Amino acid sequence: MKLSHILTILFFSCFTYGGFAEEISYFETSTIDANNLRERWKIIEFKDTIPNDTLFIRETNDGLIHSYYRKISSGVCIDGECRKLDIVLYWTVTGRYLGLVLPDGEFLSKTDHDPFKNHDYERLIEILADPYSILGQYTNEQLTNGGHGVVEMGDEIVEDSEESEIDGVTSATLPSVKEASVEGAVYTSHTLWMYTYGETQKELRKYTAEHMTDELAAAILKSSDSQDKKWALRNMGTNLLWGEELIQIFFEEIIGKHSALTNQALTVLPDSIVDEANVQSKLMDGFSELGYVYQRNILQKLGEASSLSINVATDLAHDLPLMNVDIVGRVFAIFEGNNVDDEAVVFYVAELLEHENEVIADKAFEFLGKQEITNSKITQKIEKYSKSKQS
Repeated sequence: MKLSHILTILFFSCFTYGGFAEEISYFETSTIDANNLRERWKIIEFKDTIPNDTLFIRETNDGLIHSYYRKISSGVCIDGECRKLDIVLYWTVTGRYLGLVLPDGEFLSKTDHDPFKNHDYERLIEILADPYSILGQYTNEQLTNGGHGVVEMGDEIVEDSEESEIDGVTSATLPSVKEASVEGAVYTSHTLWMYTYGETQKELRKYTAEHMTDELAAAILKSSDSQDKKWALRNMGTNLLWGEELIQIFFEEIIGKHSALTNQALTVLPDSIVDEANVQSKLMDGFSELGYVYQRNILQKLGEASSLSINVATDLAHDLPLMNVDIVGRVFAIFEGNNVDDEAVVFYVAELLEHENEVIADKAFEFLGKQEITNSKITQKIEKYSKSKQS
């Protein structure tokens, strides 16, 4: 028998027959809050060992993709007795693990057919919710072929260690793998984790990205889960219209919070959108209170605009005394690149000639020297500074 078939038997040995009278279900927080979901399905040629290729798509009443699920159904034979087993795995619209359902009469079990208890299911949910689990570093073969003994399972003989506990795998199992699994259910933990982060996740994420709209992007950005937000920023694509609502959510949920996601979000914002004066003003909100990296990246984004709003230029000039040397230099570069010569801007720059930091004062003097200035008060400041440099 092929190894894949042997592994399937090993996997389903962790389920017992008999069963509970009620459905067993455990769910995490969804990406999008919604009620009364509607469903449709799509056939996808998944390259995995799940028996069917149907992906179920759940949508909100507004037509937004809410989540996905796949049904895992197979014949299970344990100790010469066979029965049908069903389990359903769910993913959010971003591909994050969402939950599982075991229909009436189905339940998971461990070594010696001991049924999972509530704390076992809770531990399993923690495992499946961790996309960085160490379980992902091992294949099924590495889990099952670690020893030299044999374990008889029905008519099949599987190589294993002398003290094998079947789903516990082997006494040679790495401690880190055991710690990352439900106690006594290493193989079940590993297999379900691989199902969760395997081909299904890849394909449904591709599907979401291909169907991304302004409305869907905005809904995902409002998620309480940072991983959802990160995924959305990486997959917003080039087809978005960037309407008023999306821009508002984008700034309220990401840019305006000045979090770890802000810098990533700045790279996503299209240059054509940054050309808009209202967007530039939103970028400048609270600018003087931000750290160096945020200020630098915002200025880089403003520098990519085809023109600079005069209101933004004035705000930048007003805040120059609060900036460090590098940021001041970047502001002047933007001014020069946009031929900013507004009198209010020039006046604020002239005040830097009295700055305690000589390097900043020199940068201001250099910038002013490239301007055509007629304001007598400003020219007097420039002349005074020039004489002080010569003395």
